[in-house]
Amino acid sequence: MRRLLLLSLVAFSCVARGQEPAPVKPQEGAAASSKVAPATVAAGKETAPKASDKKETEKPSAAAPGPKLVATALPKDKKAVTPVKHVVKHVSAPKHKAAASSANAAGEEGSHHEGEEHAGEAHPEGSHWSYEGESGPEYWGSLDKANSACAVGRMQSPIDLQDATRISQPELTFEYYPGEWQIVNNGHSVQVTVPAGSFLTVDGHQYVLAQFHFHHPSEEAIMGKHFDMVIHLVHKDRKGKLAVVAVLLSDGLASNLIQTLWESIPKEKGKTETISNKLDPMMLLPESRAYYAYQGSLTTPPCTEGVQWFVLKAPLTISEDEERAFAALYPHNVRPLQPRSGRVLEASK
Repeated sequence: MRRLLLLSLVAFSCVARGQEPAPVKPQEGAAASSKVAPATVAAGKETAPKASDKKETEKPSAAAPGPKLVATALPKDKKAVTPVKHVVKHVSAPKHKAAASSANAAGEEGSHHEGEEHAGEAHPEGSHWSYEGESGPEYWGSLDKANSACAVGRMQSPIDLQDATRISQPELTFEYYPGEWQIVNNGHSVQVTVPAGSFLTVDGHQYVLAQFHFHHPSEEAIMGKHFDMVIHLVHKDRKGKLAVVAVLLSDGLASNLIQTLWESIPKEKGKTETISNKLDPMMLLPESRAYYAYQGSLTTPPCTEGVQWFVLKAPLTISEDEERAFAALYPHNVRPLQPRSGRVLEASK
């Protein structure tokens, strides 16, 4: 107590004389000055404050600045995303769609109730037909009322081509162009639909090629002789009238085009596949365009009459392996020969 009183008197004397009092050392064991930084506690241990912490406490206090907008560059592998509006474009149907529509009218067999060359409506359910048994050709006329022509028609196809009248016939002009074909094993044959734009012109009358399909062996006969196979190229004019060009096939040299088609046949029956390569229908025609001509019918139900037939005299060749490959699917998809019934058969010179 006395010591504190003495110190106060000394300090008062110094202040009166304008001098600063000498510093006083604290006694040992006395409380530490407040100038010593307090220790921080972390995980139960006392540690000295970090330099970064000390710097932060040394900053003068000021009003906190508002947030800054920083332009950040996108990484090189990222692109700025712009809101996308959904725009619906009206796209014209591709050519093969138009061809498919034409083919439906000209005989594309989308179901098993239409004939390969059929130009009319599909048959009702229950009129399924085949090439053998109780739904075979001899019963087609009784399977459905729409098939009556199969039994009572007088201008039915196919026929035996003999005793033809040789006259100067108009040329068959083929304007066929390459395109993407669609192929299907429809349960009666292998059928190929072609895009619109290929034509047959006969004496100024134009038909559009819609589709073609195969029969084994040929349905037509020449002087009683059937060929190994036949292609039926189905055309249709603006009024819906059909013209079928028959190309006979005989065993011989292999056909690259036929081989490509066989390799493209879908494994699943009824499934349609698009052949990626653009193929040329002109390769389905022989060099000679001499032909037989007659009025006939569809060779499949409903056996509609009024079909113009052109049977090319010169055959194309296929290999025996190519014939056997088709025969494995359809060993006998042919309608028997029909009576000629006095019809005129013409042959070009």
